[in-house]
Amino acid sequence: MPTEFITHSPDVAFGEHPDLGIVAAITDGLPNNPTPILDRAGWRHLPVLDIYLAPTDRRDDALDAVAVTTVQLRRHGCTVAVQPELAGAVLTRGTGTPGPVRALALAGGPARTARLADHLSTPPAAPASGTARIR
Repeated sequence: MPTEFITHSPDVAFGEHPDLGIVAAITDGLPNNPTPILDRAGWRHLPVLDIYLAPTDRRDDALDAVAVTTVQLRRHGCTVAVQPELAGAVLTRGTGTPGPVRALALAGGPARTARLADHLSTPPAAPASGTARIR
C-alpha cells in the first residue's frame, strides 16, 4: 500500500497531553463515525474536553492501545494521525503488542510492516567505510 498524504484533518488523532496522558480526538461531522471503535477498545470519553482518554494510565499499555486501535480504525476506513513523538514510542515499545501490529498501525501497509518489524528486531549492521547509517 503506498503512503498517502492527508490533505485534510485526520478522522482521529492520537497525542500525548502533559496532564492527561495519551489521548485521542475525533474530527466532528464524519460520515464514518469512529466513536464505537474507540468505545469498544476501552477509550474513555471526556465530554468537557471532547477527547478520549487511553483505556489505562499505564504508559506501556496505552502505547499498545494506540497501535491496536489505529489498526482497527484504519480497517474501518478512518484516517489516523499520531503525534510524532508518540508514534516513535509506539514503534519502539519492546513488549506487549507484536512489532508487526505496531508497524502496521503507524506505517499504514503490510509491505512496509514487514520491513519495519525486521528493522526493529535486527541490530544495525556496521556501516561500510565512507557511508553513514541513518536509523
